[in-house]
Amino acid sequence: MRQYEILLVDDEASILRMVGTALKLWGYEVTTALNGVEAIEALEQERFDLVITDLHMGEPDGIEVLKKAKELAPRSMVIVLTGDHDVNTAVNAFRCGADDYLLKPCSLGEMAKRISHCLEAAEMERPLAPIAPDHSPPADGPALTMGMISHDIRGPLISMVNSLKILRKWNEESNDKRGVKETGKLLRKSANLLAMAEDYLGLTFEAPGGAGKREVVDLADDVIGAVLDELNDDFKENGTIVKNGLAARSKRQSLPINCNRVWLKSAFRNLFANAIAHGGSGCQITLDIEERGRIYDLRVINTGPAVPVGCRERLFSRFGCFAVKREEKKNGGLGLYLTKKIVKDLGGEIRYEAAEEGSTFVLTLLRHGEPPAEKTEPAAAFLHRVNQEQALSF
Repeated sequence: MRQYEILLVDDEASILRMVGTALKLWGYEVTTALNGVEAIEALEQERFDLVITDLHMGEPDGIEVLKKAKELAPRSMVIVLTGDHDVNTAVNAFRCGADDYLLKPCSLGEMAKRISHCLEAAEMERPLAPIAPDHSPPADGPALTMGMISHDIRGPLISMVNSLKILRKWNEESNDKRGVKETGKLLRKSANLLAMAEDYLGLTFEAPGGAGKREVVDLADDVIGAVLDELNDDFKENGTIVKNGLAARSKRQSLPINCNRVWLKSAFRNLFANAIAHGGSGCQITLDIEERGRIYDLRVINTGPAVPVGCRERLFSRFGCFAVKREEKKNGGLGLYLTKKIVKDLGGEIRYEAAEEGSTFVLTLLRHGEPPAEKTEPAAAFLHRVNQEQALSF
């Protein structure tokens, strides 16, 4: 992997030393400039993958550095730093071509994340060098479309997140408690949308087909816990009570699973969103898990109305739907259809079980690290056989 070159510009020598040292430790090639004059001289002599510049310096200031960077190398990414919480400052920076905006003080962890996102976006836009003809299968059309959409909405979302941070700061300074609460809620939802856009954007770099590139993750923390955190505000607004039986379990031992984290999070996001939509105000969602050798049986139990008998056969079909009331038909099919497809692509199964009060979705997933029962037996067939045997035993 080539080493990215970063130009760091700030009129405070202590910041240059601290941030510059961190960038070098992260593996970047770093050039520093103590003012706008030095920065522009460096830009005229060399091309940088990323420029990180403070806004408020003597002439030329950070905006002039930003404009010069975009003039000389339009594909260079620029992150602007400032302690100014005026929303007009942020708007002006984005109008001049800034790719991201960080308010000081900010953590090195947050800066590392923003740098990574900017460089990933730059790689997507970088023209490819001529190479030999590629005879591999063509990229999946829907995946490319998803990547394009995710890339296009990422910029406005970054602007929205930073503007909301400034607005929340104003509300805090004016002691507007309701304003702080509402902007905080919008900020969390916008940040979640941004994270999803970047997750889906990352999928466009992976090989098409199936469940995508896999990694070993903790089912409780990395997948389900992350989605529950995302939807926390929605649970509160709906009065939904969540009892996560996996949380205590994960403190004692991990629940490893080999999966594509983005896709599996999307599956659970759909499942929980349906529970909120169809469970009604004040419903309870309970999560519990049982290990059977190399298999996890994960139960998602919702105390809301059960799915009517006539709708259960098509519950996971592309155009499935169910009614909470006879006169009120609600869409539930496309999200559940996609959820089932993702789970099946991971070698698992999902089924619906009705109860006297409420509904239960049972997800059967393969545990990482267990040897297959037979080398020639596909995972889905193995799961089906084990479930049949379980149903026949008393």
